[in-house]
Amino acid sequence: MMGRVVTAAVLVAVAVVAAAALACAAPERQDGRAPSAEARRSDQAAYTQAFVQRAIDRYEADGLEDTLAHYRSVESFDGQYYVFIADEGGTLIAHPSPEVDFQGVHLSEVRTTNEYPSGQMVLDAASEDGVWVRYESLNPSNGRMQMKHAWLITHDGLLFGSGWHEDLPRKSNHEAYTQWLVEKALILYDAPGFDVTIDYYNSRENVDGPWYVFIIDASTGRTVGHFRPEIRQRDPSERIDSTGYFYGDDLLSAGEEGKWIQIRFLNPETGEDEVKHVWAIHHDGYVFGSGWYE
Repeated sequence: MMGRVVTAAVLVAVAVVAAAALACAAPERQDGRAPSAEARRSDQAAYTQAFVQRAIDRYEADGLEDTLAHYRSVESFDGQYYVFIADEGGTLIAHPSPEVDFQGVHLSEVRTTNEYPSGQMVLDAASEDGVWVRYESLNPSNGRMQMKHAWLITHDGLLFGSGWHEDLPRKSNHEAYTQWLVEKALILYDAPGFDVTIDYYNSRENVDGPWYVFIIDASTGRTVGHFRPEIRQRDPSERIDSTGYFYGDDLLSAGEEGKWIQIRFLNPETGEDEVKHVWAIHHDGYVFGSGWYE
């Protein structure tokens, strides 16, 4: 994969070849003995941080070339855990994928489900103190797209990262899936920032069946993020559902804990007047929301 966007569909092939490497032993302790599986994974967050720190320690002890050689190889896999490294410009210089060549790919080109710019988010979120982020990623131990809890830290101009996976909310669980889509928008806003977030949610790329994210400027009440251009900057007084109910105040009153709103609209997919369940949350002067039709 050189110079093109890395999508979820392309990444699925990684797990097939990687499976043979997943039984590799964990990095040894300083006394030369590998700790037990129970001890290694009893605290996933602590293990992830230690896994990244071992990569940094290797870099300090053995230098860049030896470190890159190790973390480019499938032998560096430990179950679902692997380390990726980017240079100071944001280009990946180590990733153990045996199927997709990530070497030389800029993080801004790495996109996952619905073209979500997870790579740009990783690049902009990382810090010298370390930071946790969540995004969708292929789990090499089972070949499924799941939620990745990633620990990112910059050191000596390099970005080191690793993480563990857990199942994503299923679309059949409408409430949980809707809340996850809104949370992804908040994560993107908090890392790359407003411009990247608006560009993404003003595109059709974020549309997932009945789901999409909208963003409202709480100070003006006007929509600033929506995949339909005619909705952006529309007069807030026009927020009236098919029953004549004005729901604008409901959206703007959403607090930082979030709230559910029920309105009635014509579902463009079915042509029927249906109840729409909307999850809205106030964050940094904006209201982020998404929903589905019953």
